[in-house]
Amino acid sequence: MVNAGTYPLWQQLAVAEGLPDGALPAVIEALCAPARAIHDVYDRREEWRKKAFADALPALLRRTTDPALRRRPLEQADDGQLAELAGQGVVTAADLPAMLRTHRPTPGLVTGLARHPGQVDDAIGLLCHLHDTDLERVVSEWNPRRHRADAGAFPPAPPALLDAVLECALTPLVRILDNLGEHPGWEISQRPGLGLPHEFGEGAPWRILATCPERWPELVDHPTLGKAVQHLLLDHAEAEHLRAAPRRHPSPLTRSGRLGLSTALSASTDRDIAPCGH
Repeated sequence: MVNAGTYPLWQQLAVAEGLPDGALPAVIEALCAPARAIHDVYDRREEWRKKAFADALPALLRRTTDPALRRRPLEQADDGQLAELAGQGVVTAADLPAMLRTHRPTPGLVTGLARHPGQVDDAIGLLCHLHDTDLERVVSEWNPRRHRADAGAFPPAPPALLDAVLECALTPLVRILDNLGEHPGWEISQRPGLGLPHEFGEGAPWRILATCPERWPELVDHPTLGKAVQHLLLDHAEAEHLRAAPRRHPSPLTRSGRLGLSTALSASTDRDIAPCGH
């Protein structure tokens, strides 16, 4: 058992340049072993341990490539720190088996891995675990400078990653378009008088598609995704038209058709977090 007052010392040892390699397992054990709980609301020992561990984690992982030593720190790290360290190259695709034991893939982890050319395929392999709103974040949060004046100087996302995100986001819509009427919510959404507010042209798949307008001419002719791309473009145009003329009622044909698809897609993706279909 580690004395709670020594956690800062263990953290300092983790980052000390002169730490012998043989001492690393003891440092990892001290910082990773949960503090023994005392049933006292004022007991902060576990909080102190977690802080010392988070401060020491980058140094611990930089010190060793041994999977056995890396496994425990990787399992205990939080999602945000794993994503940041993946972007720095400290956490790599080789660490995925250990991380996925205790963590679900996150948009930040995907983008962090994909920032390194040799790991783009590994990052793509995680996309099928993400919901469509998280797929959107992979694209929208790719540029860490997006809110700064020099945002344009940041390299764009790898084309292979964007292609894979588009495929994962659009495949559920393709399935619905190929099997109209077979999804929950379709019948009720065919009643335009209900005025249901969900539009494909306002959802995450559209927002992903909207990031690459230069590719629309190519994508509308895509052999498998083209139908979905055409529908998204039409549905967004309709949504914009309705926003510009709120008092005008849409025709029953367009309202029931595309609105029905929207409700069905929502139900489909809620049931299946892995939309890629690979």
